[in-house]
Amino acid sequence: MFAPSVEVPNEGDSMPETQDAIEWARTIADRLDADDSAWYRARTDKETFPWYGALLGELALLVQAEPIEYLSSKLKPQDDGWEVVIAIFTRDLLITTIKGADGETVTTAVPRASLNSIQVHGTASVFGDDIHSRWPGRYRVSLKFSASEDLGLPLGLPMLAKSTELVAFTGSLREDLGRA
Repeated sequence: MFAPSVEVPNEGDSMPETQDAIEWARTIADRLDADDSAWYRARTDKETFPWYGALLGELALLVQAEPIEYLSSKLKPQDDGWEVVIAIFTRDLLITTIKGADGETVTTAVPRASLNSIQVHGTASVFGDDIHSRWPGRYRVSLKFSASEDLGLPLGLPMLAKSTELVAFTGSLREDLGRA
């Protein structure tokens, strides 16, 4: 079988690709920490989360230097380990990572243009009838893509701060419907 030749750098040569990947991974790690403080534990506790570095590596390969427009995640303890789901939106891609019970992660990129529909689920009135509610409340969306499984956002608990960020991102999702 023919094996393609690979140029191996000399010892001491800088490897900008590796440095770039480290920066990309740091950017993603920082955004994960901002989304859910549990990710900081994953970043610092390599014994409990031995898969964290590989997960960041997979995401970094697909996100690269693209600005992240929106990130949502879920890191939840389960009897057999950790439930991990991450959704990252760049300008053109939806990148998802799911870690199964077997410990393997599957990271996939699909075009955002494959978005077919958006369903909106809000809990507060725009008129502010209830003194304890603030529009849009714990806002959620369900997205249907032709190129991947359906996705509900936010992935973690629907807190008001996450809802506000999602409301701001919904305009960009509406534009995706026009690109299909």
